[in-house]
Amino acid sequence: MFRILVADDEKVTRRGIVAMLQRGLKEEIECLEAGNGQEALEIARRTLIHLIVTDICMPLLSGLEFVQELQKTDPQTTVIIISGYENFEFAKQAVRLGVKDYILKPVNKEELLGIAEKCLADIQKKQMEARQLYIESRQNKKLIDSIKRESFLELFSGKRISESLDRLASFGIRLDSPFFQCAIVEYEMKEEFDEVIDFAVENIVDETLEKYFSGWFLTIPYCRGSLAFVAQMEEMEQSEAAGAALLKAVLNIEKYTRIKSVVGMGSLAFEPENISVSFEESRSAAEFKIYDENRRLLLYSQIPPGEMDAEALSTDFAHLFRTAEEAEILSVFHKLLRMPMSIESMKGLRNAYHELYQLASGQLSDCLSFSQLWSPFELRREAGRMVQCIKEVQENGEEEENNQLIQEIIRFTVKHVTEDIDLNYIAERFAKTPGYVGMLFRRGAGCGFNEFVTGERIKKAKKLLKDPTVSVQRVGELCGYYNPKYFSVVFKKVTGISPRAYQKGQGEK
Repeated sequence: MFRILVADDEKVTRRGIVAMLQRGLKEEIECLEAGNGQEALEIARRTLIHLIVTDICMPLLSGLEFVQELQKTDPQTTVIIISGYENFEFAKQAVRLGVKDYILKPVNKEELLGIAEKCLADIQKKQMEARQLYIESRQNKKLIDSIKRESFLELFSGKRISESLDRLASFGIRLDSPFFQCAIVEYEMKEEFDEVIDFAVENIVDETLEKYFSGWFLTIPYCRGSLAFVAQMEEMEQSEAAGAALLKAVLNIEKYTRIKSVVGMGSLAFEPENISVSFEESRSAAEFKIYDENRRLLLYSQIPPGEMDAEALSTDFAHLFRTAEEAEILSVFHKLLRMPMSIESMKGLRNAYHELYQLASGQLSDCLSFSQLWSPFELRREAGRMVQCIKEVQENGEEEENNQLIQEIIRFTVKHVTEDIDLNYIAERFAKTPGYVGMLFRRGAGCGFNEFVTGERIKKAKKLLKDPTVSVQRVGELCGYYNPKYFSVVFKKVTGISPRAYQKGQGEK
């Protein structure tokens, strides 16, 4: 829609021009009116105006004076001058001010509409060009950010260091300070915040660091539930300031999102080539949150190395599943958790969990990785869940029976998809464990339970949104989303547009 301001002190003339524009223009327009130049200027300053049609002779401010004042704040506004005086000097002055065209009174309807149509077409073209430039700039920024992220991820991994440094230098990022330090911020992932938590955490961390840390730093999304940090430092003392700022950031995450978070910090690195060492240390430090849930800043340099041989504690879980009971398998983790906290004991715990994770991840769609564990209780619970699922799969190996059960579970889920259902509810209904049901669901539906439920709900929402008489909020409620903001976030993530835009016909036809 275009907004047009008509300024003329003669009410009859002004209303006549408005009527011509409203009846004659093809485009959807809104007309505003002003009876003098001062009133027109006040309207133009507080309202977005696309086209101005103004008389030259008006009280308080003439049309040319009005345009002259307007140019100081908005030189891009398109203006058409109307005058009852066939005066070439007025025309020349209007052109110098950037006026688009000049019409003599009495106003000819066809001439006015022809000029207005041309002006609106030019405005629309500029809008489309500006939008295209914005889209291209966003795409370029996204591409540059992606290249920077990939370069730092390679530095963190210790791979292609020279190429990564050259690539970063081409974007003006030169890692040439005496000291470097890495950290990783880890935060708990909760289903109700799953769609927005990464964005929120990144903003909180960046804003806090900008306020409390004066050195050069960069934050990079690492994976779900974690944000990497790297800093260049001129003095070693800046390390302490970085730790204090990161601790403040973590406390702010908990304050504003009510989720658990922690920061692990690696040691100082003296060359860019050693950034990967500092980063791996930061990841290891963050994992010690399992032992101490209350500490928010974990420094690798303060963790005792230990004397335990991690290799000696490697466990052949594949063999144990063939020969041992569930309790005997889980005793491996009880033994490791009872050992004194050290870098070596953590390696043994991590290795054992990863081996079990590899066996279960093909059957369970929602296994937690080791870095997602926040306490000994969570570790025991997840290990028990994985062991139970693997054992149950072994005991229920009949393919035909499983296929029939899968179809029953999917039909039941589709029927109740808009209700408050989860894997626990489905498992109880079919007298199976949640882990086993999750494995069957992934096998039959080709995706995880939550992803399937979201897809079915959005499919139903699309059908309901085709009826313009049903509000977006009501559609969300009918599809199982009682928080309208969360419904909009989920819908846009799946479809690419908001539910309101989809209802207006901007989605798939």
